[in-house]
This record gives sequence, C-alpha cells and structure tokens, in this order.
Amino acid sequence: MALKFTRVALVGKYQDASSASAAQPARELMTEIGTFLQQQGCQVSLEDRTAASTGLTQFQALDLAGIGAQCELCVVVGGDGTMLGVGRELARHGTPLIGINQGRLGFITDIPLGDYARLLPAMLAGAFEDDPRALMQGWVKRDGACVFEALAMNDVVVNRGAASGMVELSVEVDGHFVANYRADGIIIATPTGSTAYSLSAGGPLLQRLQSEGRNSPADLFVTADVGNAATNVIPGEARAGFNIRFNDLHTAESLVAWVAREAAAVAKDTDCEIVVTHAVSGVSFLTQPGDFTALVSNAVEGVTGAAPEFSTSGGTSDARFIKDVCPVVELGLAGATMHKANECVPVAEIAALTDIYAAVLKAYFA
Repeated sequence: MALKFTRVALVGKYQDASSASAAQPARELMTEIGTFLQQQGCQVSLEDRTAASTGLTQFQALDLAGIGAQCELCVVVGGDGTMLGVGRELARHGTPLIGINQGRLGFITDIPLGDYARLLPAMLAGAFEDDPRALMQGWVKRDGACVFEALAMNDVVVNRGAASGMVELSVEVDGHFVANYRADGIIIATPTGSTAYSLSAGGPLLQRLQSEGRNSPADLFVTADVGNAATNVIPGEARAGFNIRFNDLHTAESLVAWVAREAAAVAKDTDCEIVVTHAVSGVSFLTQPGDFTALVSNAVEGVTGAAPEFSTSGGTSDARFIKDVCPVVELGLAGATMHKANECVPVAEIAALTDIYAAVLKAYFA
C-alpha cells in the first residue's frame, strides 16, 4: 500500500528525565510506536523534548520548527493538552496531526492507544477525513509595542495574575465596544475550547440528536440555560429547549419516543437525571400532486410565464392549521431578503402575486 506520508514525526508526553521510573514507560511506548511507523515504511523523527525526556537516540531528534519544515505528518501520543500545545506550534507550518490518546478524555486525540496499530496503516496511506480546527491569535501590547504573541487552538485567557483584587476589562469586537467586566479574568474560546467543557462531563444530549442518521428531521433549533454566571463551571442543573421541524416520515409521538430513548442513554452513561417534557404545535403534512396543485401551477405560469417547482422546503408552513378542512399549498413572494435587515420586495412582484391569487380563485370557483 503506497504511503501518503513518508516523513513522520513522533511527539509524546514529557516526563521528568531525572526519574527513571517515570521515563521508562514513556520510553517503551515511544520505541514501540516509532518502530511500528518504521515498519510501515516511514522515516521517523522524534521531537527533541520527547527525545530528551525518554533518552531515546535511535530516531532523529527535531524541534517543532524542524518538524514543521521537514515532516509531512506529526503523530502526537498523549492527552488533549499535549495535542493543543503541539497543534498551535505546527499550525503555521500546516503540518497535519494524528492524535493517539494516552490521556483521559481524548476529545482531539481520538485514536485509542490500543487501536493505533489497526488504524494508522490506512491513515498513512491516505484513508482519513480532515478535521480542520479554527485558531485564534493573541497579542500582548505595552505602549503600542507587541511583547508577546501566540496562536491558540482552544482559548485565550486574560487573568489578574499576581494582583490581589479583581481587574477591570474592556471588550471590543472589530473595534466596537461590547462591555466592561470587573472579574478575575476572561476566557475567549474557539469552538474546540468551548465544546471540550461539555464533553469532559460526558457529552451533550444534543450531539446525539444531531448525529442521528436515519430520516433525520429537517431542523433542530436549540436554546440552553444553565443559570451560571461562570461559563466554564459545570452546573448542577441545566435546561435546554429545542424545536424540531419534522417531515411526514415522522410523527410527533415517534420523535418524542426517540428523544426519550436518547436522553435515557445519556443519563445512563453520565450518571445524571434527565427530565424530558414536550409540546406539539402542529403535525407535518404533504399535499399530493393533483387537480388543486395543477390549478395553482397553471395560474402561476399564466401570470409569470414560468412553471413553478413543487417543493417541501422553506420552513414550517402555517397551512398545517387548516390542512384538515381544505386543500392547501403555500405560495408567496420569493423572500430573498426575508428576516434580514432592510427586508424589501419589488412592488411589481406584489402586483404579480395579486394577479396569481385572482387567477387561482377564478379557476377554483369556475
């Protein structure tokens, strides 16, 4: 099997080199994985601090800048913290990372340690999916001069340091004032950083609902409230509300049962209590093509010269409230600026819509 990556770097968790007992397990593990990569046909380099902490000399030692310049791939063995530190250093080089989890959570080091020999060969040959992550760039400036700069993969934290009291912070976005805060500090997180908090608690119910593959409902709209002033503290209680728009492949009863099953599975996995309540505002429906849809189609084409295309897109239809008393289709303006700033529509389109409605009524009552 041809390799996509032949020059591979290996990075491990750093151990205290002065403690032989602490370094020995790491030395054995890095030797095992490095030898495995060589057996796959890779030229293996070891990150210099990993080499120093383990005492390994059989692999070429490179610092992270050297890895970025010379290697096509970096395999990180450790926890999420190790992956974050290496990721922000190698991001400027565009070096892809593969994480082998030696920590607890494994949010971004997602290959279990016991499975690397089974999974790595195919990935080295190109059988993988990219998972790009957003980065932030932070600066510290004093008197207009930059005294510190770094990339962040998870979050940027500004805290009070050695100060005994709280600090006052002013936050702006794109030069526009947002708020002043009096606090111990402030955390600005990327999607990676903010999501890790919920995953460290066992994972969100909403992730399970959104990952459902079979005949998924059209949309899932979510609001959540935990009642915490501190956003990085796992709350004792949280309330989440979600609105499911569903099609005629589902019923309200089947979706309520599905959500209850997923909630029960999460509760079992996380040793927490989940209470699910629901309210149904309307059921889905589908108007089948027939005489009425043909009548409306002819009216549209007669006024505009264009034959309409029947579709179930466009969101929730208020026609669901009258579908049981008369045939219904939903017809309206194009809505290119609907729900946007400066919502507007050409007057000529309103006039055309008026003529279409008149043609529908005339044909229906003929």
